[in-house]
Amino acid sequence: MKQATIPGTIVFWVLLLAVLAAPGCRHGTSADANGPTAVTPPAQTAVQDQGTSTAPQGAAVSAETLQAVCAGTCAGPFAVIKVWRDTSGTVGRIVMQGDLQRCADPPMVYFDANGQVTEQIGLQPVVVGSPEEQAFTDRRNRQLEGLTEAEHLSCATPP
Repeated sequence: MKQATIPGTIVFWVLLLAVLAAPGCRHGTSADANGPTAVTPPAQTAVQDQGTSTAPQGAAVSAETLQAVCAGTCAGPFAVIKVWRDTSGTVGRIVMQGDLQRCADPPMVYFDANGQVTEQIGLQPVVVGSPEEQAFTDRRNRQLEGLTEAEHLSCATPP
């Protein structure tokens, strides 16, 4: 098994987070002085699940839930928020990768449809193919099992 070097691992995470935090990743959102809001996609819109199935759009994430997600220490205008839905369109999980301008190592935070934290996975380097990497993958998969990434939201202004 090939070991990853510390500088190589750090470069990987920095580049990954730079891509995730890029302003272009916040499409489909808007904000006003009242706090974060999201543009609701039409009910007929479907998002492709890696070419195997479609997940219909359901009700928009409530303003209260988005406020709860955006209240975290690492939330900010460059946080990446993804909504994951089941096949009926119901919100199953909301996943936030924090704003790098707020936290040096923002964790991946998983929320339920009501904005309650269900899991938090810290950002740390791991060796590719290691048991530790598999443990993180298993934790992520348990949170997102049966769900499809449906839309992106933003904490463009603090709640």
